[in-house]
Amino acid sequence: MKKSHLNITTVLLACLIIFSSCAKDEPDPEDPGSGNPVVTDPPYFRITPQPGSTISCDSAHAYVSSNVIFAFHSGGASSIEMRLSEINTGVYQISSLSGNQFEYYTGSVLYTGTGTVNITSSTSDALSGNFNCTLSGGTLTAISGNFDDIRKRP
Repeated sequence: MKKSHLNITTVLLACLIIFSSCAKDEPDPEDPGSGNPVVTDPPYFRITPQPGSTISCDSAHAYVSSNVIFAFHSGGASSIEMRLSEINTGVYQISSLSGNQFEYYTGSVLYTGTGTVNITSSTSDALSGNFNCTLSGGTLTAISGNFDDIRKRP
C-alpha cells in the first residue's frame, strides 16, 4: 500500500513540474489606435493615416482579373481600394493622369489619394509592397502603409 501511495505522489509531483514549467504565450502587441493586435507575420496589410496611428487590416486581397487591391478593417467600416493598370512588380503613380486610383473609406468619409503604390513582390499567388498617398476629401491629410504576402484571387 505504501508503494502505490509513493507512485501517486511521484506522478502528481511530475505533473505539477510539467505544468508549472510551460511558458505562456506572449500576447500580440496591440494597435494603440484601435486596441486590435498589430499583425507582424505575413500575410498582413497595415495602414497609417495622418493624423493617426498604425492599423492592421482584417482582410486584404489582390484581384488579378481587375488589377484591384482591397483591404478592410473593422468588418468593412474602413476600406482601401487601389485600382492599378497592373499588379506586377513596379512603382505605380496614383493620379488622374495615370488612370491609377486610390480610395480610402472610413466612417462616412470617402478620401481619394494621389501618390505612389510600390509592388515589391508579385508571385503567382501573393503580393507585397507599400504605398504613400496624399488624401483629399476630409480631415485626414495622408496615408501610408505596407502589405506582405496578401493573397491573389482571380
